[in-house]
Amino acid sequence: MSSDEEEEGIRSRIDRFFDGQARKRDELLDREAMGKRFEEVKRSIAISSPESVKRLARRQRERSAAPEAEPVPEASLPEVVIGPWSRGLVRITTAQPPLTLGVMTVIMLIMLVGIGQTNVNGAMEVYLPRGSPEEALLYEVREDWSTDVIVIYVETRNAYEMSDKTNITERRVLLEMDFVERELDFIGQIEEPGQPGVVPSDSGEIDNIVFSLSISTIIKELHSSNSRAYDALINNADDWAAAETDDLTRDAALLAKQMAQAAKQLAVATGTLGSYEIPSQSDIDGYTDDIPESVLSKVIRDTNGDGIWDTGVMVFGITSTVDPAIAIAAVQAALDVRGDELPNRPNGETYSDMALTGPVPVTQAITERSFQEFWNVFPIGVVLCALMIFALHKRIRAVLIAGVPTLYGIFFTYGIIGWWGREVTPTIIALGPILMALGVAYGLHLTNRFTEEKGADARERMMRALSTTGRAIVLSAVTTMIGFGSLMYTNLDPVFTVGFSLTMGIFFCLLTTFIMAPAIAVWTDYDYHKTEGEWRMLAKVVTEHNRPVLVVMLVLMLLSLGVLPMLETNIDYLEMVPNDEPTLVGIVKYSENFNAGALGMIIVRGDFRNAFDETNDDAVDHLDQIDLLVTGERDNTTRAGLNDVPNVNAIAITDLMKTVKVQTNQSATVSDLFDLLGLGSFERSFWEILHDPRVANNPAVGRDFQKYLLNVFYDSLTDEALGMLMNEGYSKTLVYVDMPLMDIRGMEAAVTGVNAVRDDWDYAPVKVSALTGVAAIGTSVNAQLITSQLQTLAICLILVFAILTLTFGRNWKLGLVTTIPVVWVVSLEPLTFVALGQSLSLVTVMIGSIVIGVGIDFSIHVTQRVIEGGVNLPSVYRATARTAQTLGEATLVTLFGLMAAFAINISALWWFVFIIMVLLLASMIAAMFLLPALYATIIKAGGTLS
Repeated sequence: MSSDEEEEGIRSRIDRFFDGQARKRDELLDREAMGKRFEEVKRSIAISSPESVKRLARRQRERSAAPEAEPVPEASLPEVVIGPWSRGLVRITTAQPPLTLGVMTVIMLIMLVGIGQTNVNGAMEVYLPRGSPEEALLYEVREDWSTDVIVIYVETRNAYEMSDKTNITERRVLLEMDFVERELDFIGQIEEPGQPGVVPSDSGEIDNIVFSLSISTIIKELHSSNSRAYDALINNADDWAAAETDDLTRDAALLAKQMAQAAKQLAVATGTLGSYEIPSQSDIDGYTDDIPESVLSKVIRDTNGDGIWDTGVMVFGITSTVDPAIAIAAVQAALDVRGDELPNRPNGETYSDMALTGPVPVTQAITERSFQEFWNVFPIGVVLCALMIFALHKRIRAVLIAGVPTLYGIFFTYGIIGWWGREVTPTIIALGPILMALGVAYGLHLTNRFTEEKGADARERMMRALSTTGRAIVLSAVTTMIGFGSLMYTNLDPVFTVGFSLTMGIFFCLLTTFIMAPAIAVWTDYDYHKTEGEWRMLAKVVTEHNRPVLVVMLVLMLLSLGVLPMLETNIDYLEMVPNDEPTLVGIVKYSENFNAGALGMIIVRGDFRNAFDETNDDAVDHLDQIDLLVTGERDNTTRAGLNDVPNVNAIAITDLMKTVKVQTNQSATVSDLFDLLGLGSFERSFWEILHDPRVANNPAVGRDFQKYLLNVFYDSLTDEALGMLMNEGYSKTLVYVDMPLMDIRGMEAAVTGVNAVRDDWDYAPVKVSALTGVAAIGTSVNAQLITSQLQTLAICLILVFAILTLTFGRNWKLGLVTTIPVVWVVSLEPLTFVALGQSLSLVTVMIGSIVIGVGIDFSIHVTQRVIEGGVNLPSVYRATARTAQTLGEATLVTLFGLMAAFAINISALWWFVFIIMVLLLASMIAAMFLLPALYATIIKAGGTLS
């Protein structure tokens, strides 16, 4: 054979090599065109010397049984083998397309009903790590106290116009507050008829209000305390006398009872018994002057510094059994009618502005607005995806084939969540745009392959499409489900729920695509044929210049890892509140002006009331430890208390003791009694009297008189006021630790300061619990964000690698190379967050696993094409050229679908979706550049991936 003939034979073999990788639709080129094509391919695959060509020819001859064999006829690709599952599925779904679609529609309608049953909870506590100390402590608090709080933010016009001198403590303003309290807490704020000062309590079982706290309730409490104090003096004297065996002590107790009875009779006769109501302005001013600053600052503030209290709050603790929507509606109704219902208010005039806010209304706003925002945004996403699919295919039927199944899959997912009844967080609304984008991508891949295939009819073409691209779609869905499923390996319940829901959503989108797409294609007789474009320039760049591509990718990854220390974590609960939500304005004002909003609680265990027949007399000693905890001690070694911690305000039962007095000026008989006991004036707070040496250790009766007066104090409080701080058995008391809503650094500093006060000093014999509540929960969750992110990412990558290895015929090399691009994308997370000025939060902690689930889809389609042509340099070139357009289209449709989330008026979700979009583009770049460059580098280096 001449050299010319030998060279021509080599060219024919190389041409057949490349044509063998083309699909059956490609016709053979004539010899002249083949010559030109050879030169182009030679440049693309870097065959630059005759020796390379000869080596290729030798390998071809060695594979041949006889060198003189006839040349293999140039033909198109072998027929696509239609798999039995593809054939069976298409036959079942297309036998009666209307029936298939009808059954799916009936199921979808049932699921739509379930969506309305979705149990969304926007409360901060749902983010608590399962089994954490904070969770256990919060549940313990709920056994005795209410942790669900509604706040009414009250302002006089002086807050805005300093020329207006209206003060919060003016009687006309307090009457408005009193009206609202009586309307809502109609059991605990209205005294028994004919019994001044006697106010019952239902613990919220009837009126749903467990406690009320405001300047109004404090003044009413003080004004009526003497009425209850007389009864407390009488009843406790009886108990004291009955328990004593010493005649002198018993006689002293009976004398105290007789004096108290006489004093009450005189007060009744003279009309000086205080009632549970707003008193005269002079009394209001007197009470206000007596209230300690630590208590007063909890309920009223001068926000503009003009010496007038212009702002106040009304705090209501509600039962955990009432529907928050019902409680909020009742509050709003009372606010709306207060001017009309109060007497002497022409045209419903009011002297204060009242706005609803607080944890419960904010949580409810998050809950209600979540699905409202979903239904506002979801149709936009549907329209955007439909428009993009139509722009790519120019066919309405393509929109139906790719889009309708995904729509059904999303409804199935939300419906199952609703019927299931599991508590979910507002982040669940992000499922819609994500599933729409991914599901449509599946439909788009299948539709693109369907338009490329040839067959006798639409059924056969769909069988062929499912037998080829269908496999890649299944693999993509499985790996995506693994990516999302890794989120379930966490003790953060909201992250678990989102991971489970996304995993289930991908399954339903895959299921509906495979069932409905064939039925729609056959029913509509979709016969459109589309020839995919080839991005040859891109393929040439990444295969010829693979090393520079890898260098650029490596530099970006190292840069991102370099800024990792700059990545911050932050729990900003208010980011989940819609930006235009009125309750958000109120909670921000409450936080700024009252240094409150992030309510925390500490349980103190001890013996806070001694019965008269007990030998124990240490209740006041236990209370002293609570006072040390809250206020600290000023001596030679200053001992800090909770109120010394920056941005912390604490209030305890001891603060009430420093507020309440028995006012003997209303009863000469009581004054005579205490003069007889040598105590002088009793015009002091209970706290001061209890620590008077003549009471704390009386020469005649020891500490019994102190025990007696402490019990009188407890019984002189209304049940609601006492129940807000003390449990029924007097064995546990609650210290409220409030702080403003801050970023995580400020919150951690405050929590650390509180814990230091608790841990650095001894409070024996009482036991002080750790802090729980908003701040403690936030810092606990924040501490686990990085750990949770790393755990889920590691699990996700390992599982994805494992499933790819098994799917690619147990070829771990192909599994590893296909996984590397998503590892690169995940490594860009720090750079993305830092560049955008965002922190890792409760929402964005899930992005890593989501990006893996989405990005692996791109890599799988490239690898699948490479495998179809044999893992070699020409197949890499062809896979890149032919897959790039489909990946670009899928990315474009996905981005358009996700863009709908920008209409969500919740900043946390807005950034969540935006970061996903950025990393989605990075995933496309990784699949188009990094993955082919990796294949080219390995092949050129003589490595094998087979």
